[in-house]
Amino acid sequence: MARPIAIHCRLIRSILTLALLIGLSVALPGLFSVRPAYAASATSIVVNDNGDSAVCTTQITLRCAIASANGATKMPVTITFSVSGTITVGSVLSINNVNQPITIDGGAQAISVDGGGATQIFNIASNTTVTLNSLTISHGGYLSFTDAGGVLNNGTLTISRSTLSNNQNNRNGGAVLNNSTMIINDSTLSNNRADFGGGIYNDSTGSLTINRSTFFQNITSFYGAGVFNHGTITIDNSTFYTVIASC
Repeated sequence: MARPIAIHCRLIRSILTLALLIGLSVALPGLFSVRPAYAASATSIVVNDNGDSAVCTTQITLRCAIASANGATKMPVTITFSVSGTITVGSVLSINNVNQPITIDGGAQAISVDGGGATQIFNIASNTTVTLNSLTISHGGYLSFTDAGGVLNNGTLTISRSTLSNNQNNRNGGAVLNNSTMIINDSTLSNNRADFGGGIYNDSTGSLTINRSTFFQNITSFYGAGVFNHGTITIDNSTFYTVIASC
């Protein structure tokens, strides 16, 4: 006669346990929920070749990485480096993605992107958001009466902890010509040269902010050795010295 009673007691305990779990699920709806895995916040592309090939293989050049980043539609793209040294480009690196922001971060790899004195280095398209971190941008040059030796910005550009040096052209903006929105943080512009705006030419449509940066020995044939401003400019805690007009 004891066995039915034991079964009956176990059944009551099971019912009470089930009732308790139901009560907890109502009071704390997230307690037993299945939580989805978090999606990646950005796509990462690692440059492992400091050549300039446009052909993408297991060897990823900066040019190849930018071409891939230009096609991203779902997540922001960050380009980093596992190599160090100088990347000499034979033609301009065009960054054009209206869907997702692109960051190129040299990190601690001492990356120098060099135009060899023969080409503009970066061209940022309109409606494109780009961040350049910890890079040296040097020897960019158009000597055929076009603008911007190092960087031409038509989008939204932030340059941080970088050096722009020895860039030149025969018109406007030795290092940079800004036609849109640009922020420079903690960077150095030195020994750049142009007819107007040896360091930066900020055009009438440009909004330029300079924070904690240094302009040194930039040269102009006419006006604006450090910065020639036609647009809107804000400068905070920055240094301009040894600016040279060679007219």
